[in-house]
Amino acid sequence: IGSALALMIFGCNYFFCNKESCEFTGVLVQLVRIMTVICVGSLLFTSSMLMNITYGIMTGIGTIDRLKKKATNTMGHSVEEPISLEDVFGMNRNIT
Repeated sequence: IGSALALMIFGCNYFFCNKESCEFTGVLVQLVRIMTVICVGSLLFTSSMLMNITYGIMTGIGTIDRLKKKATNTMGHSVEEPISLEDVFGMNRNIT
């Protein structure tokens, strides 16, 4: 969330700034460029991890097992069941 917010602030400042006082100058330009690269990288990493976890819960197969099955070309022979949400979040759904 922080990376997305930082990118939105940088974008708004870049596109909607029409005064000299709000422009990035000197060292700030380099810092904004570095921060943009870090934000984009963290967004890509986070979305990739969320996709892997969601795929693992839906199919019941982990990342290492999936890569092994792709390497041996046996993805069609898998018999794994989806993981129950009770197994992920626990048997008791009450918040204490």
